[in-house]
Amino acid sequence: MRFVTLPLVTLLIFLTAVIGFAQGDEGDQPTLLVYSSVKQLLSGDVTDGILIPEVESHLEHYAPEWSVMGVGTTNNEMRNGELMPDGTVEHVHYWWVDPSSEGQNQVIDLLAALKPVATPEQGEKAAPVIDFEPEFPFIALAIANPEDAVVYEVQNVENLHEWLVATLGESGVTLAGLHITGQFGAVSTTVGYNLPKVGIDLSAAYMNTDSFRFIDYAEPAVWTINGLYSSDPALQPVISTEGRPVHLHGYQDEAMVGGHIAKAAVESVTVTVYPLENVIQTREE
Repeated sequence: MRFVTLPLVTLLIFLTAVIGFAQGDEGDQPTLLVYSSVKQLLSGDVTDGILIPEVESHLEHYAPEWSVMGVGTTNNEMRNGELMPDGTVEHVHYWWVDPSSEGQNQVIDLLAALKPVATPEQGEKAAPVIDFEPEFPFIALAIANPEDAVVYEVQNVENLHEWLVATLGESGVTLAGLHITGQFGAVSTTVGYNLPKVGIDLSAAYMNTDSFRFIDYAEPAVWTINGLYSSDPALQPVISTEGRPVHLHGYQDEAMVGGHIAKAAVESVTVTVYPLENVIQTREE
């Protein structure tokens, strides 16, 4: 494993509740853009959401080539699923695990699925793949200049979450977006399908079979995993749950199946870390 030491920097976090950007904000800082929070979501705030065009309007303030990655979910009743956007400001894939699909783990790109497509057989545009307009009661996106990313090549790690917490803690990073690609061994996932309006016990949120499907992958495969990291206890309930600095969602590149990553064993992967300096929370408690 090649260990890369991040420069020791002090990250200034501006935790601001705003509906849009302040006038004159040019989006020149690597930013965590978050709508609502995981705490609010799991406490029952699952109805109101933000639409993709609204998300895109926030992203317009950043350079088109900047990297985007994150986590989230939808407000589809009995079909919430797991959201794991990635790409660039100019072209974001809104990857979503559909809990109503075969196997309860199929991944589609929501933005692409909304657009009718032309087929040679029909000679006209076919219906969109999905019949609803996605709304996200929680979505958190890291937006950063790819030139500022720090890359780690990692092999033979039993627990990806633990490695990330230890490595980023030692490096001095306090807030970051994460993009991880490569060969994994066993991976355990959950897929939210029934996030109740009465809320979930936060101490055991991801063990609730009434709200989550549990799907394990024993065979090695290539995965793409997106996520967020925060060492700040005050920010962890926004991006994750209390005491959990890392929140990861991912999908298998070939089979296009995936979910919330509960545990993952690394064989050989590239971990790209995007340190963030700013937080914009567009809807808070």
